[in-house]
Amino acid sequence: MNLRKKIYTDFNEELEIIWKKFEENSNNFCFQNFHWLKNWYSNLNQENKPKIYNVLVYHNAELIMILPLCVNTINKKKYLTWQGGGTADYMCCLLGKKFFLEKKIFLKLWSEIQNEIKFFDIIHFFRQPKKINELYNPFVIYLFNNKEGYSSSISLEKDFDSFLK
Repeated sequence: MNLRKKIYTDFNEELEIIWKKFEENSNNFCFQNFHWLKNWYSNLNQENKPKIYNVLVYHNAELIMILPLCVNTINKKKYLTWQGGGTADYMCCLLGKKFFLEKKIFLKLWSEIQNEIKFFDIIHFFRQPKKINELYNPFVIYLFNNKEGYSSSISLEKDFDSFLK
């Protein structure tokens, strides 16, 4: 399978254009919205800001997944986590509408991503939903997980903007 990765370590304009376009045609939650995460990051304490890794995964030329990751340092340990910690109800990736990777391919991709980021001691993903809209979250179904709790959600009849109005 022809997969390619591109990693951004910030929230620049090029990434914003790509991300916002992908948001419109992907499975995601409002907590993985470009502006939500950019504002989350810009409002963090300057001394303890995590290192940002916005990982875009392409199959051929098509963007299939965005992983908003970061590395936080807590008590001299470096934690690889999802962005949005402390403010987001759900933390996960954004998946293309037709996203599907077999377990073996996903695990290989995930190993490559970890090797590129490399400067962390512990992976701690929490508040992950089992499903991202109608698609199963590959980080829940393919990786070892320990269920710590349960969170309810609501399904909106229309899109989020209509709900806000």
